[in-house]
Amino acid sequence: MKRAVFTCIAAAVAIALAVSLLVVGYTVSNQMLQQQQQAILTQARLCADALDWDQPLLAQCETLCANLTANARITVIDPQGNVLCDTSVEEGETLENHESRPEVEEALLSGSATSLRQSDTTQETMLYGAVLTENGNILRLSEPSNGVLEYFWLLLPGLLVGFAGALLVALLLAGRFAKSVTRPVQEIGQQMMKIGEGEKVQIDPPEYDELLPIAQSTLRLSQQVEETVQKYKRERRRIDEMLVNMEEGFILTDGDVKVLSINHAARKWFNCETLPDGQDLVCYTRSPQLCDLARQTLEDHQPRRMDLHQEGSVFDVRLGAVRKGGGLVIVLVDVTGDRQMGQVRQEFFASASHELKTPITSIGGYAELLEQDSFTPQQKKDFLAQIRREVKNMTALINDILTISRLESGETGATSQPVEMEPVIREALCSVQPLAEQNQVTLRADCEDAPTVYADQRHMYSIVSNLIRNAIQYNRPGGKVEVECREKNGEMYLSVSDNGIGIPASLQGRVFERFFRVDKGRSRLTGGTGLGLSIVKHTAQYYGGTVGVDSAEGQGSRFWVQIPLKPALPPSGALN
Repeated sequence: MKRAVFTCIAAAVAIALAVSLLVVGYTVSNQMLQQQQQAILTQARLCADALDWDQPLLAQCETLCANLTANARITVIDPQGNVLCDTSVEEGETLENHESRPEVEEALLSGSATSLRQSDTTQETMLYGAVLTENGNILRLSEPSNGVLEYFWLLLPGLLVGFAGALLVALLLAGRFAKSVTRPVQEIGQQMMKIGEGEKVQIDPPEYDELLPIAQSTLRLSQQVEETVQKYKRERRRIDEMLVNMEEGFILTDGDVKVLSINHAARKWFNCETLPDGQDLVCYTRSPQLCDLARQTLEDHQPRRMDLHQEGSVFDVRLGAVRKGGGLVIVLVDVTGDRQMGQVRQEFFASASHELKTPITSIGGYAELLEQDSFTPQQKKDFLAQIRREVKNMTALINDILTISRLESGETGATSQPVEMEPVIREALCSVQPLAEQNQVTLRADCEDAPTVYADQRHMYSIVSNLIRNAIQYNRPGGKVEVECREKNGEMYLSVSDNGIGIPASLQGRVFERFFRVDKGRSRLTGGTGLGLSIVKHTAQYYGGTVGVDSAEGQGSRFWVQIPLKPALPPSGALN
Protein backbone atom coordinates (compact mmCIF):
# COMPACT_ATOMS: atom_id res chain seq x y z
CA MET A 1 0.00 0.00 0.00
CA LYS A 2 2.82 2.39 0.85
CA ARG A 3 4.39 1.86 -2.56
CA ALA A 4 1.05 2.39 -4.30
CA VAL A 5 0.38 5.62 -2.39
CA PHE A 6 3.91 6.83 -3.06
CA THR A 7 3.66 5.95 -6.76
CA CYS A 8 0.33 7.72 -7.16
CA ILE A 9 1.55 10.85 -5.38
CA ALA A 10 4.85 10.85 -7.28
CA ALA A 11 3.06 10.44 -10.61
CA ALA A 12 0.62 13.22 -9.79
CA VAL A 13 3.43 15.53 -8.71
CA ALA A 14 5.52 14.71 -11.79
CA ILE A 15 2.58 15.39 -14.10
CA ALA A 16 1.77 18.62 -12.26
CA LEU A 17 5.40 19.76 -12.44
CA ALA A 18 5.62 18.85 -16.13
CA VAL A 19 2.46 20.81 -16.93
CA SER A 20 3.72 23.69 -14.81
CA LEU A 21 7.07 23.58 -16.68
CA LEU A 22 5.30 23.78 -20.00
CA VAL A 23 3.00 26.58 -18.86
CA VAL A 24 5.83 28.59 -17.27
CA GLY A 25 8.11 28.02 -20.25
CA TYR A 26 5.46 29.12 -22.69
CA THR A 27 4.48 32.15 -20.61
CA VAL A 28 8.05 33.34 -20.13
CA SER A 29 8.93 32.68 -23.77
CA ASN A 30 5.84 34.57 -24.90
CA GLN A 31 6.76 37.53 -22.69
CA MET A 32 10.30 37.50 -24.06
CA LEU A 33 8.89 37.41 -27.61
CA GLN A 34 6.72 40.42 -26.80
CA GLN A 35 9.76 42.23 -25.45
CA GLN A 36 11.66 41.36 -28.64
CA GLN A 37 8.75 42.72 -30.66
CA GLN A 38 8.83 45.99 -28.72
CA ALA A 39 12.59 46.11 -29.08
CA ILE A 40 12.47 45.62 -32.88
CA LEU A 41 9.84 48.34 -33.21
CA THR A 42 12.01 50.68 -31.17
CA GLN A 43 15.03 49.88 -33.32
CA ALA A 44 12.93 50.40 -36.45
CA ARG A 45 11.87 53.86 -35.28
CA LEU A 46 15.44 54.78 -34.44
CA CYS A 47 16.56 53.67 -37.89
CA ALA A 48 13.74 55.64 -39.50
CA ASP A 49 14.76 58.76 -37.61
CA ALA A 50 18.39 58.22 -38.62
CA LEU A 51 17.69 58.05 -42.41
CA ASP A 52 18.31 61.04 -44.69
CA TRP A 53 15.65 60.57 -47.27
CA ASP A 54 17.55 62.78 -49.72
CA GLN A 55 20.56 60.52 -49.78
CA PRO A 56 20.84 56.97 -51.17
CA LEU A 57 18.86 54.73 -48.86
CA LEU A 58 20.61 51.39 -49.42
CA ALA A 59 24.01 52.56 -48.17
CA GLN A 60 22.46 54.15 -45.10
CA CYS A 61 20.43 50.99 -44.36
CA GLU A 62 23.48 48.76 -44.68
CA THR A 63 25.37 51.06 -42.29
CA LEU A 64 22.51 50.81 -39.80
CA CYS A 65 22.36 47.00 -40.16
CA ALA A 66 26.01 46.73 -39.36
CA ASN A 67 25.31 48.30 -35.98
CA LEU A 68 22.40 45.97 -35.30
CA THR A 69 22.29 42.23 -34.61
CA ALA A 70 23.72 39.79 -37.04
CA ASN A 71 21.45 38.83 -39.92
CA ALA A 72 19.37 41.96 -39.37
CA ARG A 73 17.54 43.15 -42.47
CA ILE A 74 16.10 46.59 -43.31
CA THR A 75 13.52 47.06 -45.98
CA VAL A 76 12.09 50.44 -47.05
CA ILE A 77 8.64 50.29 -48.71
CA ASP A 78 6.61 53.13 -50.18
CA PRO A 79 2.90 53.47 -49.45
CA GLN A 80 2.05 51.53 -52.61
CA GLY A 81 4.07 48.51 -51.43
CA ASN A 82 7.02 49.03 -53.73
CA VAL A 83 10.36 48.10 -52.21
CA LEU A 84 12.65 51.13 -52.29
CA CYS A 85 15.61 49.23 -50.83
CA ASP A 86 16.35 45.93 -49.08
CA THR A 87 19.65 45.09 -47.44
CA SER A 88 19.22 41.37 -48.20
CA VAL A 89 19.39 41.82 -52.03
CA GLU A 90 21.81 43.45 -54.41
CA GLU A 91 21.24 46.97 -55.58
CA GLY A 92 19.17 47.11 -58.76
CA GLU A 93 17.44 43.78 -58.03
CA THR A 94 13.69 44.10 -58.21
CA LEU A 95 11.48 42.62 -55.47
CA GLU A 96 7.80 41.88 -55.60
CA ASN A 97 5.29 44.29 -54.16
CA HIS A 98 5.06 44.10 -50.34
CA GLU A 99 1.74 45.82 -49.96
CA SER A 100 0.07 42.53 -48.95
CA ARG A 101 2.55 41.77 -46.21
CA PRO A 102 0.62 41.70 -42.89
CA GLU A 103 3.05 43.94 -41.03
CA VAL A 104 2.99 46.48 -43.89
CA GLU A 105 -0.80 46.54 -44.04
CA GLU A 106 -1.10 47.02 -40.28
CA ALA A 107 1.66 49.64 -40.12
CA LEU A 108 -0.09 51.68 -42.83
CA LEU A 109 -3.21 51.58 -40.72
CA SER A 110 -1.87 51.91 -37.17
CA GLY A 111 1.61 53.33 -37.64
CA SER A 112 3.50 50.22 -36.41
CA ALA A 113 3.17 46.46 -36.54
CA THR A 114 5.02 43.20 -35.92
CA SER A 115 4.76 39.84 -37.50
CA LEU A 116 6.38 36.44 -37.06
CA ARG A 117 6.30 34.43 -40.26
CA GLN A 118 8.34 32.77 -42.94
CA SER A 119 9.97 35.19 -45.31
CA ASP A 120 8.87 34.84 -48.92
CA THR A 121 12.23 36.19 -50.01
CA THR A 122 14.69 34.27 -47.80
CA GLN A 123 12.42 31.36 -46.83
CA GLU A 124 13.45 31.82 -43.17
CA THR A 125 11.26 32.41 -40.17
CA MET A 126 11.64 36.08 -39.43
CA LEU A 127 10.35 38.54 -36.89
CA TYR A 128 9.25 41.72 -38.63
CA GLY A 129 8.81 45.19 -37.11
CA ALA A 130 7.35 47.86 -39.41
CA VAL A 131 6.90 51.57 -38.62
CA LEU A 132 5.36 54.40 -40.64
CA THR A 133 7.91 57.18 -41.30
CA GLU A 134 7.27 60.92 -41.46
CA ASN A 135 7.19 60.93 -45.25
CA GLY A 136 4.67 58.10 -45.39
CA ASN A 137 7.05 55.30 -46.26
CA ILE A 138 7.37 52.07 -44.28
CA LEU A 139 10.66 51.08 -42.69
CA ARG A 140 10.65 47.39 -41.87
CA LEU A 141 13.30 45.80 -39.66
CA SER A 142 13.54 41.98 -39.48
CA GLU A 143 15.76 39.41 -37.92
CA PRO A 144 15.70 35.61 -37.80
CA SER A 145 13.56 34.25 -34.96
CA ASN A 146 11.76 30.99 -34.06
CA GLY A 147 9.33 32.80 -31.86
CA VAL A 148 8.27 31.25 -28.55
CA LEU A 149 10.15 28.00 -29.22
CA GLU A 150 13.42 29.89 -29.52
CA TYR A 151 13.07 31.24 -26.01
CA PHE A 152 11.59 28.00 -24.68
CA TRP A 153 14.65 26.03 -25.73
CA LEU A 154 16.81 28.69 -24.14
CA LEU A 155 14.86 28.38 -20.88
CA LEU A 156 14.57 24.58 -20.98
CA PRO A 157 17.84 23.68 -19.13
CA GLY A 158 16.97 25.95 -16.24
CA LEU A 159 13.42 24.71 -16.23
CA LEU A 160 14.63 21.10 -16.18
CA VAL A 161 16.96 21.81 -13.28
CA GLY A 162 14.11 23.42 -11.39
CA PHE A 163 11.82 20.55 -12.36
CA ALA A 164 14.33 17.99 -11.07
CA GLY A 165 14.82 19.86 -7.79
CA ALA A 166 11.12 20.32 -7.29
CA LEU A 167 10.46 16.67 -8.18
CA LEU A 168 13.12 15.51 -5.69
CA VAL A 169 11.62 17.60 -2.92
CA ALA A 170 8.15 16.40 -3.90
CA LEU A 171 9.27 12.78 -3.83
CA LEU A 172 10.74 13.20 -0.36
CA LEU A 173 7.56 14.83 0.86
CA ALA A 174 5.48 12.18 -0.91
CA GLY A 175 7.47 9.44 0.80
CA ARG A 176 6.91 10.98 4.20
CA PHE A 177 3.26 11.54 3.46
CA ALA A 178 2.80 7.98 2.18
CA LYS A 179 4.52 6.67 5.30
CA SER A 180 2.32 8.78 7.55
CA VAL A 181 -0.78 7.59 5.70
CA THR A 182 0.12 3.91 5.57
CA ARG A 183 1.64 3.61 9.04
CA PRO A 184 -1.76 3.53 10.80
CA VAL A 185 -3.03 1.07 8.19
CA GLN A 186 0.04 -1.13 8.73
CA GLU A 187 -0.47 -0.97 12.49
CA ILE A 188 -4.09 -2.00 12.04
CA GLY A 189 -2.95 -4.83 9.75
CA GLN A 190 -0.40 -6.02 12.33
CA GLN A 191 -3.05 -5.94 15.03
CA MET A 192 -5.41 -7.93 12.79
CA MET A 193 -2.67 -10.55 12.38
CA LYS A 194 -2.54 -10.78 16.18
CA ILE A 195 -6.26 -11.57 16.12
CA GLY A 196 -5.49 -14.74 14.15
CA GLU A 197 -2.73 -15.62 16.63
CA GLY A 198 -5.02 -15.17 19.61
CA GLU A 199 -3.07 -12.22 21.06
CA LYS A 200 -4.62 -9.15 22.62
CA VAL A 201 -5.19 -6.25 20.20
CA GLN A 202 -4.41 -2.63 21.09
CA ILE A 203 -4.80 0.16 18.50
CA ASP A 204 -3.96 3.80 19.20
CA PRO A 205 -6.28 6.47 17.72
CA PRO A 206 -5.08 7.09 14.12
CA GLU A 207 -3.88 10.52 12.94
CA TYR A 208 -6.48 10.63 10.18
CA ASP A 209 -10.18 10.62 10.97
CA GLU A 210 -10.86 8.58 7.83
CA LEU A 211 -9.05 5.61 9.42
CA LEU A 212 -10.95 5.81 12.71
CA PRO A 213 -13.89 3.60 11.53
CA ILE A 214 -11.40 0.94 10.39
CA ALA A 215 -9.64 1.00 13.77
CA GLN A 216 -12.94 0.80 15.64
CA SER A 217 -14.16 -2.05 13.43
CA THR A 218 -10.89 -3.91 14.01
CA LEU A 219 -11.24 -3.54 17.78
CA ARG A 220 -14.83 -4.79 17.65
CA LEU A 221 -13.76 -7.70 15.46
CA SER A 222 -10.94 -8.48 17.90
CA GLN A 223 -13.38 -8.53 20.81
CA GLN A 224 -15.80 -10.77 18.90
CA VAL A 225 -13.01 -13.14 17.87
CA GLU A 226 -11.68 -13.26 21.43
CA GLU A 227 -15.16 -14.00 22.79
CA THR A 228 -15.63 -16.69 20.14
CA VAL A 229 -12.22 -18.20 20.89
CA GLN A 230 -12.90 -18.18 24.64
CA LYS A 231 -16.28 -19.77 24.04
CA TYR A 232 -14.66 -22.40 21.82
CA LYS A 233 -11.98 -23.06 24.46
CA ARG A 234 -14.64 -23.46 27.15
CA GLU A 235 -16.58 -25.87 24.97
CA ARG A 236 -13.38 -27.70 24.12
CA ARG A 237 -12.46 -27.99 27.80
CA ARG A 238 -15.90 -29.33 28.62
CA ILE A 239 -15.69 -31.85 25.81
CA ASP A 240 -12.15 -32.85 26.83
CA GLU A 241 -13.19 -33.24 30.47
CA MET A 242 -16.18 -35.28 29.40
CA LEU A 243 -14.06 -37.50 27.18
CA VAL A 244 -11.35 -37.90 29.84
CA ASN A 245 -13.86 -38.81 32.53
CA MET A 246 -15.88 -41.12 30.32
CA GLU A 247 -15.73 -44.75 31.37
CA GLU A 248 -16.48 -45.62 27.76
CA GLY A 249 -13.90 -45.40 25.02
CA PHE A 250 -14.45 -42.72 22.38
CA ILE A 251 -12.81 -42.43 18.96
CA LEU A 252 -13.54 -39.83 16.25
CA THR A 253 -12.18 -40.37 12.74
CA ASP A 254 -12.31 -38.53 9.43
CA GLY A 255 -13.55 -39.87 6.12
CA ASP A 256 -10.26 -41.71 5.55
CA VAL A 257 -10.53 -43.55 8.90
CA LYS A 258 -7.73 -41.46 10.38
CA VAL A 259 -8.15 -40.75 14.09
CA LEU A 260 -8.98 -37.13 14.91
CA SER A 261 -9.58 -37.67 18.62
CA ILE A 262 -9.28 -40.60 21.03
CA ASN A 263 -9.95 -40.37 24.75
CA HIS A 264 -7.91 -41.70 27.65
CA ALA A 265 -10.04 -44.79 28.23
CA ALA A 266 -9.65 -45.99 24.63
CA ARG A 267 -5.91 -45.28 24.67
CA LYS A 268 -5.54 -47.24 27.90
CA TRP A 269 -7.50 -50.21 26.60
CA PHE A 270 -5.55 -50.33 23.34
CA ASN A 271 -2.21 -49.52 25.07
CA CYS A 272 -1.47 -46.57 22.76
CA GLU A 273 -1.01 -43.69 25.23
CA THR A 274 2.04 -42.30 23.41
CA LEU A 275 0.70 -42.59 19.84
CA PRO A 276 -0.22 -39.12 18.50
CA ASP A 277 -3.52 -38.32 16.80
CA GLY A 278 -3.81 -38.44 13.04
CA GLN A 279 -2.79 -42.06 12.42
CA ASP A 280 -4.90 -44.77 10.80
CA LEU A 281 -7.42 -46.47 13.07
CA VAL A 282 -5.64 -49.81 12.77
CA CYS A 283 -2.51 -48.28 14.36
CA TYR A 284 -4.48 -47.78 17.59
CA THR A 285 -6.81 -50.77 17.68
CA ARG A 286 -4.66 -53.32 15.82
CA SER A 287 -7.96 -54.83 14.66
CA PRO A 288 -8.41 -55.16 10.87
CA GLN A 289 -11.95 -56.40 11.49
CA LEU A 290 -12.90 -53.14 13.25
CA CYS A 291 -11.28 -51.07 10.47
CA ASP A 292 -13.22 -52.98 7.78
CA LEU A 293 -16.45 -52.43 9.69
CA ALA A 294 -15.60 -48.71 10.02
CA ARG A 295 -15.16 -48.37 6.25
CA GLN A 296 -18.44 -50.15 5.61
CA THR A 297 -20.18 -47.77 8.00
CA LEU A 298 -18.68 -44.76 6.18
CA GLU A 299 -19.88 -46.11 2.84
CA ASP A 300 -23.54 -46.81 3.65
CA HIS A 301 -23.99 -44.64 6.81
CA GLN A 302 -25.65 -47.55 8.62
CA PRO A 303 -24.87 -47.93 12.35
CA ARG A 304 -23.08 -51.11 13.27
CA ARG A 305 -22.15 -53.04 16.38
CA MET A 306 -19.62 -55.73 17.20
CA ASP A 307 -17.78 -57.46 20.05
CA LEU A 308 -14.06 -56.76 20.04
CA HIS A 309 -11.79 -59.15 21.94
CA GLN A 310 -8.59 -57.41 22.98
CA GLU A 311 -5.96 -58.96 25.27
CA GLY A 312 -8.43 -60.86 27.43
CA SER A 313 -11.03 -58.09 27.48
CA VAL A 314 -14.31 -57.88 25.60
CA PHE A 315 -15.58 -54.53 24.26
CA ASP A 316 -19.02 -53.73 22.94
CA VAL A 317 -18.17 -51.49 19.94
CA ARG A 318 -20.77 -49.23 18.33
CA LEU A 319 -20.05 -47.34 15.12
CA GLY A 320 -22.00 -44.46 13.61
CA ALA A 321 -21.26 -42.19 10.64
CA VAL A 322 -21.23 -38.42 11.04
CA ARG A 323 -23.66 -36.98 8.51
CA LYS A 324 -21.80 -33.68 8.12
CA GLY A 325 -18.08 -33.88 7.50
CA GLY A 326 -17.91 -37.55 6.54
CA GLY A 327 -16.38 -38.76 9.79
CA LEU A 328 -17.07 -41.67 12.10
CA VAL A 329 -17.86 -41.95 15.82
CA ILE A 330 -16.84 -45.12 17.64
CA VAL A 331 -17.94 -45.81 21.22
CA LEU A 332 -16.47 -48.74 23.15
CA VAL A 333 -17.87 -50.20 26.37
CA ASP A 334 -15.88 -52.69 28.43
CA VAL A 335 -18.31 -55.56 28.89
CA THR A 336 -15.72 -58.04 30.12
CA GLY A 337 -17.29 -58.15 33.58
CA ASP A 338 -20.80 -58.52 32.16
CA ARG A 339 -19.69 -61.32 29.86
CA GLN A 340 -17.87 -63.06 32.71
CA MET A 341 -20.84 -62.54 35.02
CA GLY A 342 -23.13 -63.99 32.39
CA GLN A 343 -20.85 -66.96 32.04
CA VAL A 344 -20.68 -67.35 35.82
CA ARG A 345 -24.47 -67.21 36.03
CA GLN A 346 -24.76 -69.76 33.28
CA GLU A 347 -22.29 -72.05 35.01
CA PHE A 348 -24.04 -71.45 38.35
CA PHE A 349 -27.45 -72.39 37.02
CA ALA A 350 -26.00 -75.41 35.24
CA SER A 351 -24.19 -76.48 38.44
CA ALA A 352 -27.22 -75.79 40.64
CA SER A 353 -29.44 -77.73 38.28
CA HIS A 354 -26.99 -80.59 38.33
CA GLU A 355 -26.66 -80.53 42.13
CA LEU A 356 -30.43 -80.48 42.56
CA LYS A 357 -30.99 -83.16 39.95
CA THR A 358 -29.12 -85.82 41.94
CA PRO A 359 -31.21 -85.68 45.16
CA ILE A 360 -34.43 -85.21 43.21
CA THR A 361 -33.63 -88.26 41.12
CA SER A 362 -32.78 -90.20 44.27
CA ILE A 363 -36.03 -89.13 45.97
CA GLY A 364 -38.01 -90.09 42.87
CA GLY A 365 -36.35 -93.49 42.76
CA TYR A 366 -37.02 -94.27 46.42
CA ALA A 367 -40.62 -93.04 46.04
CA GLU A 368 -41.16 -95.52 43.21
CA LEU A 369 -39.70 -98.30 45.36
CA LEU A 370 -42.07 -97.44 48.20
CA GLU A 371 -45.00 -97.92 45.87
CA GLN A 372 -44.03 -101.56 45.39
CA ASP A 373 -45.13 -104.31 47.82
CA SER A 374 -42.06 -106.49 47.44
CA PHE A 375 -40.07 -104.74 50.19
CA THR A 376 -40.16 -105.39 53.89
CA PRO A 377 -41.23 -102.68 56.34
CA GLN A 378 -37.61 -102.25 57.45
CA GLN A 379 -36.48 -101.70 53.90
CA LYS A 380 -39.22 -99.14 53.43
CA LYS A 381 -38.08 -97.36 56.60
CA ASP A 382 -34.57 -97.26 55.14
CA PHE A 383 -35.96 -95.80 51.94
CA LEU A 384 -37.79 -93.08 53.89
CA ALA A 385 -34.63 -92.30 55.85
CA GLN A 386 -32.70 -91.90 52.60
CA ILE A 387 -35.42 -89.62 51.23
CA ARG A 388 -35.14 -87.46 54.39
CA ARG A 389 -31.36 -87.26 53.95
CA GLU A 390 -31.76 -86.17 50.31
CA VAL A 391 -34.34 -83.56 51.34
CA LYS A 392 -31.94 -82.33 54.02
CA ASN A 393 -29.16 -82.05 51.41
CA MET A 394 -31.51 -80.17 49.05
CA THR A 395 -32.52 -77.83 51.86
CA ALA A 396 -28.88 -77.15 52.74
CA LEU A 397 -28.05 -76.54 49.11
CA ILE A 398 -30.95 -74.11 48.64
CA ASN A 399 -30.09 -72.30 51.89
CA ASP A 400 -26.48 -71.93 50.77
CA ILE A 401 -27.59 -70.56 47.37
CA LEU A 402 -29.88 -68.05 49.09
CA THR A 403 -27.08 -67.05 51.44
CA ILE A 404 -24.73 -66.26 48.55
CA SER A 405 -27.49 -64.38 46.73
CA ARG A 406 -28.20 -62.20 49.80
CA LEU A 407 -24.48 -61.50 50.28
CA GLU A 408 -24.08 -60.47 46.63
CA SER A 409 -27.12 -58.17 46.75
CA GLY A 410 -26.16 -56.73 50.14
CA GLU A 411 -29.66 -57.47 51.45
CA THR A 412 -28.59 -59.68 54.35
CA GLY A 413 -30.43 -57.88 57.12
CA ALA A 414 -27.12 -57.90 59.04
CA THR A 415 -26.62 -55.65 62.04
CA SER A 416 -23.15 -54.47 63.01
CA GLN A 417 -22.41 -55.15 66.67
CA PRO A 418 -19.36 -56.20 68.72
CA VAL A 419 -18.70 -59.89 68.21
CA GLU A 420 -16.10 -61.66 70.34
CA MET A 421 -14.50 -64.20 68.06
CA GLU A 422 -13.32 -66.68 70.77
CA PRO A 423 -16.85 -67.79 71.84
CA VAL A 424 -17.84 -67.99 68.16
CA ILE A 425 -14.89 -70.29 67.41
CA ARG A 426 -15.58 -72.44 70.47
CA GLU A 427 -19.23 -72.83 69.45
CA ALA A 428 -18.29 -73.79 65.89
CA LEU A 429 -15.79 -76.37 67.17
CA CYS A 430 -18.45 -77.91 69.38
CA SER A 431 -20.94 -78.15 66.53
CA VAL A 432 -18.49 -79.94 64.21
CA GLN A 433 -17.01 -82.21 66.92
CA PRO A 434 -19.22 -85.19 65.92
CA LEU A 435 -18.13 -84.81 62.29
CA ALA A 436 -14.47 -84.63 63.38
CA GLU A 437 -14.84 -87.78 65.49
CA GLN A 438 -16.57 -89.54 62.63
CA ASN A 439 -13.62 -88.71 60.33
CA GLN A 440 -11.04 -89.38 63.09
CA VAL A 441 -9.75 -85.79 62.95
CA THR A 442 -8.39 -83.90 65.97
CA LEU A 443 -9.47 -80.27 66.46
CA ARG A 444 -7.29 -77.64 68.12
CA ALA A 445 -7.83 -73.90 68.60
CA ASP A 446 -5.50 -70.99 69.41
CA CYS A 447 -7.95 -68.15 69.98
CA GLU A 448 -7.20 -66.74 73.42
CA ASP A 449 -6.08 -63.49 71.78
CA ALA A 450 -8.97 -63.41 69.35
CA PRO A 451 -10.18 -59.80 68.76
CA THR A 452 -13.67 -58.32 68.78
CA VAL A 453 -15.18 -57.56 65.38
CA TYR A 454 -18.05 -55.24 64.57
CA ALA A 455 -20.16 -57.56 62.44
CA ASP A 456 -23.15 -59.89 62.44
CA GLN A 457 -22.44 -62.91 64.68
CA ARG A 458 -24.22 -65.29 62.29
CA HIS A 459 -21.83 -64.30 59.48
CA MET A 460 -18.76 -64.79 61.63
CA TYR A 461 -20.04 -68.20 62.77
CA SER A 462 -20.71 -69.15 59.12
CA ILE A 463 -17.13 -68.31 58.14
CA VAL A 464 -15.58 -70.32 61.00
CA SER A 465 -17.94 -73.26 60.62
CA ASN A 466 -17.51 -73.60 56.85
CA LEU A 467 -13.72 -73.40 57.04
CA ILE A 468 -13.55 -76.05 59.81
CA ARG A 469 -16.02 -78.36 58.04
CA ASN A 470 -14.01 -78.05 54.81
CA ALA A 471 -10.77 -78.89 56.68
CA ILE A 472 -12.40 -81.97 58.26
CA GLN A 473 -13.97 -83.24 55.03
CA TYR A 474 -10.73 -83.02 53.02
CA ASN A 475 -8.57 -84.57 55.74
CA ARG A 476 -7.39 -88.12 56.32
CA PRO A 477 -7.99 -90.43 59.35
CA GLY A 478 -5.70 -89.41 62.19
CA GLY A 479 -5.37 -85.91 60.78
CA LYS A 480 -5.69 -82.64 62.65
CA VAL A 481 -7.28 -79.22 62.17
CA GLU A 482 -5.85 -76.08 63.82
CA VAL A 483 -7.80 -72.84 64.15
CA GLU A 484 -5.95 -69.58 64.85
CA CYS A 485 -7.49 -66.14 65.37
CA ARG A 486 -5.70 -62.92 66.28
CA GLU A 487 -5.45 -59.23 65.41
CA LYS A 488 -3.17 -58.33 62.53
CA ASN A 489 -2.63 -54.76 61.23
CA GLY A 490 -5.97 -53.54 62.55
CA GLU A 491 -7.85 -56.51 61.12
CA MET A 492 -9.17 -59.81 62.40
CA TYR A 493 -6.98 -62.61 61.05
CA LEU A 494 -8.50 -66.11 61.04
CA SER A 495 -6.73 -69.18 59.67
CA VAL A 496 -7.78 -72.85 59.55
CA SER A 497 -4.99 -75.33 58.79
CA ASP A 498 -5.12 -79.06 58.13
CA ASN A 499 -2.69 -81.81 57.16
CA GLY A 500 -5.10 -83.44 54.75
CA ILE A 501 -4.98 -84.21 51.05
CA GLY A 502 -4.01 -80.69 49.98
CA ILE A 503 -4.92 -78.92 46.74
CA PRO A 504 -3.05 -79.13 43.42
CA ALA A 505 -1.43 -75.82 42.48
CA SER A 506 -3.44 -75.67 39.22
CA LEU A 507 -6.74 -75.75 41.16
CA GLN A 508 -5.98 -73.41 44.06
CA GLY A 509 -7.28 -70.38 42.17
CA ARG A 510 -10.75 -71.98 41.82
CA VAL A 511 -11.42 -73.32 45.29
CA PHE A 512 -13.64 -70.33 46.18
CA GLU A 513 -15.86 -70.76 43.09
CA ARG A 514 -19.43 -71.99 43.45
CA PHE A 515 -19.84 -75.78 43.35
CA PHE A 516 -16.13 -76.32 42.79
CA ARG A 517 -14.80 -79.46 44.46
CA VAL A 518 -11.22 -80.71 44.49
CA ASP A 519 -12.47 -84.28 45.14
CA LYS A 520 -16.10 -84.54 44.03
CA GLY A 521 -16.55 -88.08 45.30
CA ARG A 522 -15.33 -87.20 48.79
CA SER A 523 -17.59 -84.14 48.91
CA ARG A 524 -20.72 -86.06 48.01
CA LEU A 525 -19.95 -88.80 50.53
CA THR A 526 -19.66 -86.20 53.29
CA GLY A 527 -22.81 -84.40 52.20
CA GLY A 528 -21.16 -81.13 51.12
CA THR A 529 -22.94 -78.68 48.80
CA GLY A 530 -19.81 -77.27 47.19
CA LEU A 531 -20.77 -73.73 48.30
CA GLY A 532 -19.08 -73.50 51.71
CA LEU A 533 -15.88 -71.74 50.59
CA SER A 534 -17.86 -69.53 48.19
CA ILE A 535 -19.99 -68.41 51.17
CA VAL A 536 -16.79 -67.67 53.11
CA LYS A 537 -15.44 -65.53 50.26
CA HIS A 538 -18.69 -63.56 49.74
CA THR A 539 -19.12 -62.98 53.47
CA ALA A 540 -15.55 -61.66 53.82
CA GLN A 541 -16.04 -59.39 50.81
CA TYR A 542 -19.31 -58.13 52.30
CA TYR A 543 -17.31 -56.81 55.24
CA GLY A 544 -14.49 -55.46 53.05
CA GLY A 545 -12.19 -58.37 53.80
CA THR A 546 -10.09 -60.81 51.81
CA VAL A 547 -9.60 -64.58 51.66
CA GLY A 548 -6.77 -66.83 50.53
CA VAL A 549 -5.34 -70.31 50.59
CA ASP A 550 -1.85 -71.79 50.92
CA SER A 551 -1.68 -75.48 50.08
CA ALA A 552 0.66 -78.25 49.02
CA GLU A 553 -0.77 -81.38 47.45
CA GLY A 554 -0.52 -84.35 49.84
CA GLN A 555 0.61 -82.14 52.76
CA GLY A 556 -2.42 -80.08 53.70
CA SER A 557 -3.91 -76.62 53.34
CA ARG A 558 -4.24 -73.36 55.24
CA PHE A 559 -7.25 -71.15 54.55
CA TRP A 560 -7.19 -67.60 55.92
CA VAL A 561 -9.59 -64.68 56.21
CA GLN A 562 -8.87 -61.02 57.07
CA ILE A 563 -11.71 -58.65 57.98
CA PRO A 564 -11.44 -55.06 59.29
CA LEU A 565 -12.28 -54.79 62.98
CA LYS A 566 -14.78 -52.01 62.21
CA PRO A 567 -15.87 -52.60 58.64
CA ALA A 568 -18.22 -50.27 56.78
CA LEU A 569 -21.16 -52.31 55.54
CA PRO A 570 -21.78 -51.81 51.79
CA PRO A 571 -25.07 -50.40 50.48
CA SER A 572 -27.66 -52.71 49.01
CA GLY A 573 -26.53 -54.20 45.71
CA ALA A 574 -22.89 -53.09 46.13
CA LEU A 575 -21.50 -56.60 45.63
CA ASN A 576 -23.81 -57.55 42.78
